[in-house]
Amino acid sequence: MIQSLRNGIDELITRHLNALALCDSDTSCPVPWPLMVGTLALHLAGLAAFWRYYHQPIWLAVPTIAFLLAPAVMAGRRSRPLAVETLAPLFFLYAILIARVIAVRFLLAAEPYQDEASFADPRLIFFQVEATAAAVIAYTAMVVTVQLTKGKLRTRLLLALAGLFAAAALVWFASEAIGHRTRGVTASDPYAYVQMAVDLATHGDPLHTFSLFPYLVNSNLPWYPIEHVGYRLFSDLSGRAATVWPFGGSVILALAYRLLGEKGLYLTTPLAACASLLALALLAWEYFRYGGTVERAAIAALSVALLATSWEQVDRSIVPLVDAEAQFFSVIAIWMMLRAARTERTVLSGIIAGAALGTAYFIRHTQVLVAIPMIVAVWSLPRRKRWELLVAAGSAAVVVALPDLWYHQDRFGNWFTPESQELVLFSFANIVSSARALSERFLAGNEFGYLIFFLLYGAYRAARENWRQFAVIATWILVLTGFQLLYAAVRLRDLLPEYPAVVMLTAYGMVGLGRDLRGWVERRALQFRAGKVVWARGAVAVVLFLTLLLPAMRTRITILRPFEPVRITFGYVTSAQRASFDRIAALTPSDAVIGSTMNDGPIDLYAKRATFRPGVWNSTEYTDFVDMMLKAGRPVYILNDGAETSSALVDAGAHYSLRQVTVLDVPLFGTVDGPAGALWEINEK
Repeated sequence: MIQSLRNGIDELITRHLNALALCDSDTSCPVPWPLMVGTLALHLAGLAAFWRYYHQPIWLAVPTIAFLLAPAVMAGRRSRPLAVETLAPLFFLYAILIARVIAVRFLLAAEPYQDEASFADPRLIFFQVEATAAAVIAYTAMVVTVQLTKGKLRTRLLLALAGLFAAAALVWFASEAIGHRTRGVTASDPYAYVQMAVDLATHGDPLHTFSLFPYLVNSNLPWYPIEHVGYRLFSDLSGRAATVWPFGGSVILALAYRLLGEKGLYLTTPLAACASLLALALLAWEYFRYGGTVERAAIAALSVALLATSWEQVDRSIVPLVDAEAQFFSVIAIWMMLRAARTERTVLSGIIAGAALGTAYFIRHTQVLVAIPMIVAVWSLPRRKRWELLVAAGSAAVVVALPDLWYHQDRFGNWFTPESQELVLFSFANIVSSARALSERFLAGNEFGYLIFFLLYGAYRAARENWRQFAVIATWILVLTGFQLLYAAVRLRDLLPEYPAVVMLTAYGMVGLGRDLRGWVERRALQFRAGKVVWARGAVAVVLFLTLLLPAMRTRITILRPFEPVRITFGYVTSAQRASFDRIAALTPSDAVIGSTMNDGPIDLYAKRATFRPGVWNSTEYTDFVDMMLKAGRPVYILNDGAETSSALVDAGAHYSLRQVTVLDVPLFGTVDGPAGALWEINEK
């Protein structure tokens, strides 16, 4: 009796470890029914504790276990006992729940603080019941599929799981990026891209005309305060000026504006980001073509999910910053060159890849460096085919980039003179400080802090398995990142076009680690004693669990974004704030001149009023300008939207009469004295 009980326990443990290690089930030895009942009772107790922890009725444990066991019941036969081992991942949930209770209630430990900006903290694992539950659900789905199916059916179900996972990630991302998209633009970059788009759509020219320039052209006042932040100083007497950013992204926005009106300006970037996720899936499928179908699907699905749930990716996709557009065309360029390296349609592939490269450059000039990994991708081809491909790609890229090059020649006097005047900020002396600044965000808990080991392992395995192909991805990451490290004002956003390469290697690290460890254990199983096999499969189970848990830890804050009020990011404008700019148009005469901190752009764009930034002038220059406008019969107003306008109102109060017109809900920039968003009219005393 005792020996039979021991054999039953050994069999039960073996089944659970096989299930957790994603090995085929082996039901040659029966498990006594008391042990089966005891196992189910243990799960009921654990699930009851889980629901009790969340202050829910403990009877919810019954439908929960019934739902989780339903596939095993439906697959069961008389000759096959109930596969209770499909519930094995739940033991990880119970373990984390117990660890949290012990830490909080007995050790009185405080839960480590984690927000969207802080580093990843491994201690948080022992407190995260919610992330564990998500990981356990995914783990259980995998165990059920492996334990209850075989052959082609198993392959189809695993592919279906991967497809469902990728689709869920895409739907989640679309709901956040489109649902929480901005309803307007302000500040510098977002506004400038939209203003160039509107100018292109209405005038066929990305330059913007500033109506106050004729008043200042012959005065001693500095000109820059009547321009919006991000525009270059006037270079001629036309009153027009260019921005410091390429207008390629604005061409796409202009097309959307012509098709959909103003809402098209704010839908374009979210849709481009969704397209980038699909392009990444194609790139991952192509890159790992030497792997099995299920493995390729898993890597592609994980890549989509990791990019979709990146805080930086989401945050920069709800405003028209055109990073997603540059990312999409960069991915297409690399994908097509990898395809060209193994197909005979070199000319067509080269034209598509080159056109994508030219568009990526047109949107963001640093993306011209993507040409280097593209060359690496085809360098191993026979010489004739290689040069056919490179000539086709290069020609297409130049054709697409010609409007930009002509624009440089026409506006700045040289084909290769960039719009930006920040070349002085590029220096080798900036590498260390830039790397430190980037690493702080890159290793944050909601980016790659919890995933860095998978990234390193994925790079290691990809390099060992196919060095030539890995060189493409490595060059893509290192060349573009290395160039950005020279920039003193670099931000993680600047690396978004390279994010797909990073997440693809990370996804491969996750899949490859579980695959390699599981394969190593199975190969060594015959050499191990029974006890060692148990420990080895237990180690595989822990690794697989962490592989699912750590991404859940990463997304625990991000995943809530669609269900919470919008997280305001740089340049974002809410619906109420957008309506406030229309109110400005209704409350002020058409020839009004309005002072602002950094809302001068949207006041110009939406309210069609001339603007100035009083904080850029000194007190004397500012009062001289106001006198000039009042003498010209133009009403002058100040929108109190930041520290600069608050200071300007104090100066105005000493020289003029002030009348508060209304208080508006507008974006604020810095500390505001007095009623925030108040619109004041300036009159002579």
